[in-house]
Amino acid sequence: MTTSLVRGSTTVTPEQVLGWDSTRQSGNVLHDVLGRSDFDVTFGVAGLRALTLKFLFPTLATALAAETLHTAVGKIQLSDTDFPALNMLYVPSGAINVALDDDSAKWILTVDVQEVL
Repeated sequence: MTTSLVRGSTTVTPEQVLGWDSTRQSGNVLHDVLGRSDFDVTFGVAGLRALTLKFLFPTLATALAAETLHTAVGKIQLSDTDFPALNMLYVPSGAINVALDDDSAKWILTVDVQEVL
């Protein structure tokens, strides 16, 4: 499996994707109607994914390079050869965290992101 994170001419390659937590708003609006037990529905288009991603890096230097990639301005391309469903463009939308995994002595980057087109 090859996973890559690309922004502009910078590429960082995590050892592994440890976590992929995806949420998508449906876009539908439910309306209560007095005297009825069911809803009226206004149908809407589902939004793009909001995610928390976790990547494993073998060294602090590579984890910090990935952190820097996520703090710079611009979209990031996530590509994964084994799981094409992971492929997307995104921007960081919240916390960016680098932490040591005590069990493996490797480094984990956790980042909140929003998928973009």
